[in-house]
Amino acid sequence: MKRHKDLLNQIFLFICLSFFLGSTLLLPQPAESITGLIVTGQSTHNWQDSSSALKQMLENTGRFQIDTAVCESGQENEFSPDFGRYDLVVINYKRPSWSQTTQEALEKFVSSGGGLVIFHSSSQAFPEWEEYNKMAGLGGWEDRSQDSGPYVYWDEGRIVREDSPGIAGYHGPGHAFPVAVRELFHPITRGIPRFWMHAEDDLYSLLRGPAENLTVLATAYSDPAFGGSGRHEPVLFTIRYGQGRVFHTAMGHASGQPPFPALECAGFIVTFQRGAEWAASGRVTQEVPADFPACPDNSRHPDFIRTWPGYNAPILGDILKELAVYREGQNDDIVLELRDYIYIRRHAPESLRVVEEKLASFLNTDATLTGKMEACRALKTIGTSNSVSALKQLMFQEDGADEARYALEKIPGDDADDAFIEALE
Repeated sequence: MKRHKDLLNQIFLFICLSFFLGSTLLLPQPAESITGLIVTGQSTHNWQDSSSALKQMLENTGRFQIDTAVCESGQENEFSPDFGRYDLVVINYKRPSWSQTTQEALEKFVSSGGGLVIFHSSSQAFPEWEEYNKMAGLGGWEDRSQDSGPYVYWDEGRIVREDSPGIAGYHGPGHAFPVAVRELFHPITRGIPRFWMHAEDDLYSLLRGPAENLTVLATAYSDPAFGGSGRHEPVLFTIRYGQGRVFHTAMGHASGQPPFPALECAGFIVTFQRGAEWAASGRVTQEVPADFPACPDNSRHPDFIRTWPGYNAPILGDILKELAVYREGQNDDIVLELRDYIYIRRHAPESLRVVEEKLASFLNTDATLTGKMEACRALKTIGTSNSVSALKQLMFQEDGADEARYALEKIPGDDADDAFIEALE
């Protein structure tokens, strides 16, 4: 009997252990860090600042560890980075060409499964390098012509490949423009609004190239009013090259001295971060911000542009931390930051509910009275019944009564009415 009981106990323990280990294996595993290399050094654009910005954008996600390889003038023949050490290579380089050995090393890296990102003016690089043009998909300038491949653009709901003769590469003066997502279910663009407004940038048009295994993710209308082609030109696209994945963004102009509106555009930053992750890993783990800048019906309006100065997404926690010690007349910029933070989320109700929750909690802290008053002013514009309890408590404090009352007056519903009736008693 004892042996039988011991055997049952062992079987039970084995089942429990198997279940635990199986469950552990089924749990979501944390994403591994992606190693990346930005290749830069010579361009008609400000490659120093743009490369630094791209590195910061990627590392801000917490997914990337980025190195930089600089090809100085006169070093082209000796330039030989070890691409194989990395998961991702970002090209921010234009000319001159590298040695045959280095070219073949990049081809091998990508065709064997490495990730590649072609950034903005790198569309113009290496016109004579056949395999680079296949990896880039489309390019322009640098004596490219109809021999380089067809034009690719969007027309009447489909991609058009046109073999007509003509130049390769053109853009008018920089301007802001709406971007239209054409592949809504690709990992890079999944969850991104159908239309979003991009900050001032060069809108490349009349790009042409091999366009093999190319998927257009997003286009922008090249408006003749800005010297454009009158076509919906590709601005985000991917290319399959061997076993590798290539993400090509035609956006991101940066010349002269910062600030660079195109690089500070939240839409550019998010698509660049997601495109780089997809190129390196084949998947995208980054969430699309709830307040990603959408613009209805592909309309062109500057109010729909959202920028992240310094290439950093504003963090409400940091704003509230400064607001907690705010006194009137000191660091008034923090008040404007809070107002801007809320304003740009006006079309994102999910994000506003999170903001409201944090502001209501802020009223129950030991923050300065002037800081709490600014929180009340914010709740006056976005507050719902979820804020009533915190505002009611503040209304019973003599110093904070007015601003709390003003906020409650704007909140519809019985909860706010009951709070006023209780205050009258």
